[in-house]
Amino acid sequence: MAFKLPLILAICLTAAGASAKSDGPRSVDGFPEVVDSNVVRIDANAVRLKGIAVPKASTPDGLNARGWLHRRIQNRRTYCHFEPNPAVTLNIGTCEIEGLDLSALMVEAGVALDCPKESGGRYRVQQGRAEAAGQRLADRFQLPDNCKTAGGKLKRGG
Repeated sequence: MAFKLPLILAICLTAAGASAKSDGPRSVDGFPEVVDSNVVRIDANAVRLKGIAVPKASTPDGLNARGWLHRRIQNRRTYCHFEPNPAVTLNIGTCEIEGLDLSALMVEAGVALDCPKESGGRYRVQQGRAEAAGQRLADRFQLPDNCKTAGGKLKRGG
């Protein structure tokens, strides 16, 4: 009978720890602040837009991307969906405005490139449209290594 209290305490602590770890996906909405060329913050949640590569904000193309993002989301409710990661302060997720994926809009506007390794090629159609319209960001901005796929094969989904 002496072991029941520690056993009950251990079960309660395990259950509390399990529920804290399995928060699952989160969604936040509000009027975001643009933090970087591909990062927005809604309240305390900073979210990097998933599936795209954007030049650093300190470059002319990066400043252009940041300005485009700011103008596009200004005074508009934005919805972001992400998997929380307590190990980092910057979550990676998908943000939408008026039902449209912000990453797709940025690629189609020619201010971002599809990051195939992360997106599975999800934005290649938008990148093709941007290039057909004369937006040739890929001529000035090299796709980072973390976006390149091995052998040119894309993972499906995204």
